[in-house]
Amino acid sequence: MYFRYFGLTKSPFENASGFPFYVNDSYREAFVALRYGIELRLGLVVLTGESGVGKTRLITLLRDSAKKNVRLLVLSARSERTTSLLGRTTASLGLDVAAERRAGTQALKQYLLQQSKAGHIVAIVIDDADELSPEDFAELKTLLSLRSEGRHLLQIILVGSPALASFNVPGLKSLRQRVRVWSRIPPLTSHEVETYIEHKLSIAGSSLRGLFRPAAVARIATYSRGIPRTMDALCDRSLRLAYRRSQEHITEVIVDDAWKILQDGGEPEIEARPRGLQEPR
Repeated sequence: MYFRYFGLTKSPFENASGFPFYVNDSYREAFVALRYGIELRLGLVVLTGESGVGKTRLITLLRDSAKKNVRLLVLSARSERTTSLLGRTTASLGLDVAAERRAGTQALKQYLLQQSKAGHIVAIVIDDADELSPEDFAELKTLLSLRSEGRHLLQIILVGSPALASFNVPGLKSLRQRVRVWSRIPPLTSHEVETYIEHKLSIAGSSLRGLFRPAAVARIATYSRGIPRTMDALCDRSLRLAYRRSQEHITEVIVDDAWKILQDGGEPEIEARPRGLQEPR
C-alpha cells in the first residue's frame, strides 16, 4: 500500500467515523453552542455549513459525548420522506402511537413530560434540514409548541447548508423568530489547511514535516476551498500519484495532476508497486 512507502501506519486521509476528528476553534464554538442550546432547553437551534465541512461528524461527536440525562436522536430529512416528521420522531423514540396527528402529538407530549419530570432532556437532530418539506416545517411548529412551565419539552437542532441561514428554504422563514441559537462551521483558512494536513499525517504515524511541499499545500487550499472532505480526497489522490511516480514529496505539479484526475472522475486504482520504486522506509 502507498502509505507504507511514505512511512505511515495507515491511510491518513480516510473519511471514516473511527478516524480522529480534526477540531479547530470554529468546531469548538459550534459544539459549545449546540450543547448550550440543548442543556438550557432553548427549543430550536440551527447549525449550517457547506457540504463536506464536517457538520455530520460534529453531530456524531455531540451525540457520543452527551450527558447521561440527554437523549439525543439523529434523523435525516432525506430518509423516509413518506412519513411525517411527527411520525419519524415518535418512531425514533420507540413510541407506538396512532397514525392520527392529534393522538400522536398528545402521546409525544406525555412521553416528554415524563422525561422532563425525571430530569431528562430529549433532543432530535435533523440532518440535511434544508431538504425538509413545507409540511415538515409546519410540524416543527407543533413540536416546538410542546412546553411545560415555560420550557421546551423537545429540543430541535436543524443542520444543513448555508441556505438555512439565508432563509432560502420554503417554510423556514416562519420559524425565524423561534431560532434561539445560530451556529456556522466555516471552511478552513489557508493556515488551517496546512495544520489539518499535518494533523492527519501525524495521526497516521508520520514523524516528518514537509511531506507536502508549501506550494502543494497552497494548491490544496485553493482547489478544496477549505472543505475537509475535498481536501481528504485530493491529498489521498496526491499521495497515490506520488507513490506511482516514485516521488518522495508532494509537489504542486502532483496536486495539479491529482485534481485533474478527480475532476475527470478518477482513474482505476493500481495497487502493485511500480518498477524501480524503493522499498518502504
